[in-house]
Amino acid sequence: MTHKDRPVGRRRVKSGCQTCRIRKVKCDESFPSCRRCLSTGRKCDGYGIWGGGATTTSSTQDSIVVFQPGYRPGLVTSKQEGDCFQWFTSRSVIKLPGTFSSEFWSTLLLQASQSEPAVLHAVLALSSAHRRGILVDNQLGTEGEAEFTSQNYIKSIRHLQPHFQTKDRTAFRVALIVCVVFVSLEFLRGHFTSAQMHLQMGLNLLAKSNIQQNADHSLSGLGREFVDDWIVQAFWRLHIQHELFNQVHRESSFLLDTCPLHYRSSIFTSVNDAWDQLQRLMGSLFYLTREARQQQALGHGLSLDLSQLHTDIQEGSAQWLDIYTVTIQETWHRMSSHVLKLYDLLRVYHTMITIMTATCLHVGDEMIFDQYTHQFIHMISILADMWKFIAIHGTYRSRPTKFAMSRSVVDMCWIPPLYYTAIKCRVHRVRLHSIRLLETSFHREGLWDSQIAAFAARKAMSIEEGDFYELIDAVDDFPLSSPPTSDDLLFPPLPESCRLRDVRIEVPGNPCEVISLFSRDMCQSSGHDVLIAEYRLSNEEIIDGG
Repeated sequence: MTHKDRPVGRRRVKSGCQTCRIRKVKCDESFPSCRRCLSTGRKCDGYGIWGGGATTTSSTQDSIVVFQPGYRPGLVTSKQEGDCFQWFTSRSVIKLPGTFSSEFWSTLLLQASQSEPAVLHAVLALSSAHRRGILVDNQLGTEGEAEFTSQNYIKSIRHLQPHFQTKDRTAFRVALIVCVVFVSLEFLRGHFTSAQMHLQMGLNLLAKSNIQQNADHSLSGLGREFVDDWIVQAFWRLHIQHELFNQVHRESSFLLDTCPLHYRSSIFTSVNDAWDQLQRLMGSLFYLTREARQQQALGHGLSLDLSQLHTDIQEGSAQWLDIYTVTIQETWHRMSSHVLKLYDLLRVYHTMITIMTATCLHVGDEMIFDQYTHQFIHMISILADMWKFIAIHGTYRSRPTKFAMSRSVVDMCWIPPLYYTAIKCRVHRVRLHSIRLLETSFHREGLWDSQIAAFAARKAMSIEEGDFYELIDAVDDFPLSSPPTSDDLLFPPLPESCRLRDVRIEVPGNPCEVISLFSRDMCQSSGHDVLIAEYRLSNEEIIDGG
């Protein structure tokens, strides 16, 4: 990839390469090496944790810090901080990213923690909250852990203040890294309101910087600024799961800049590559859905640009599936069973995206989802097989009696497609299967909490079905590993008058205590939300709406 020089202008010396900072001269901040250093025969020592540095202009290898077991950053000042950082490197950084790996977690956070106090204390706060949750799961003491989390949270914010004043490239990067950590922390603690506020602020900050423009839009390789790639990828993943949470029921709230869909080769280089490309599809789909609904609300027809985007998404989705098929055919024999299951999960997401793309322009039409029953069956069959695989090969051999921090991650896994199936598919057997799978999970996938999703889905099913199927002998205690059969499709379809429109979950509070479930009123032209039910987490009490 050709590296274009950064524009030269008035810059603070402290934002330049290490060599220019020592010499106290203005750095041109070219990457990977400063031209000012190289033109005078000096060695450019790069930009610290942000990589770069070389003795000749032909070098493009960025510096990567390798951490040995037991490593503690020089900024650590106490045994408690050291132990907490060790927990992060040995437990949190491995578990929290979730199903799909990320260099943001495995490399960037560790590098940034060694020289940026704001990042270190954010990491310590996250690690402390994670450790406290694990200790609670195992009924071990957690004395002082909550206070330690709060102290480091405050310290991180305090160390961020100079960066907000500086507003140079490094300041933007540090603030964005800390923001991702804060969002992750709040997800784990069930502070969903704060998490969404941090995410919104981070996305606004990302829009103000030029970091997203410098990142590689493929999100899967090292672009001109590989650090920027990792930061943007982390925000994309948080943003997509937040928007998917909204998209299940209505328009999105905030969107990252979309870019043209493209594939660089006829095969996916990794499961992460396939996942990142799928998220690009989702990003474009969410943009289309928002814009189309806004035009419809104004009484306008679909514009030519949006119509073309809809076609592009359909074609991009078909192309993704072609590449996916080739990838599986050519490399499945080299994949572990775990990686094969990850590709199965991606196939589920692709099927969900296919349904969402086909229905996104039919606002308010809940009957249209009956046309995609076989796609829903395809999804639940794969997810049921995954449940069987986890039951046999998974680390967790028994069902927990409550929420389990040890099972919680920051990225999405199977909760979103299970919930989408339970809300949008009205085939009793299929949606009940999804709900029961949700009810066997006691963990969080970022914003998605399995028990909240299970409550919302079961309540929606109960309201919609009512006594409609009371005269039909349904077998509801089927094995979770068994996919639906043709006999399960013989139920008469629910009439439109029974179906809820735009079911919405509201998770306020820090931490969240009362879950509110809303639906769009079909009888009013204003389309006001109607409270369906509330769910109190502390005592699992359900209060029906008015």
